[in-house]
Amino acid sequence: MYPVVNLPSRRHSRDDEINYTLCLLCQTRTKQKLRNASEAGMSRIKQALSDRLKYNDVQNVLIMDRLQTVDLEGDFSNIRWHDHCYGPFTHSEHIKRLKAR
Repeated sequence: MYPVVNLPSRRHSRDDEINYTLCLLCQTRTKQKLRNASEAGMSRIKQALSDRLKYNDVQNVLIMDRLQTVDLEGDFSNIRWHDHCYGPFTHSEHIKRLKAR
């Protein structure tokens, strides 16, 4: 029997790779306006992340991986996103369809 080796997770080391001047979800620079995160917005992001993880969302793996590296419970004053990224990720109908699969 071979010994078990625990390798460090990439998730714990990726926070320093997040550029907080860009959209947290897509990490791209566009002409679209960035919105500052609000308490209600952060609550929806956390719930959507939880649901998407629970229902094994395979289309948003990069976003979910990125969100898992961020302290979503702490200060969110530096977190911003595009409406066109936030909307689909948190949309309840999209999550309902994912649950039905």
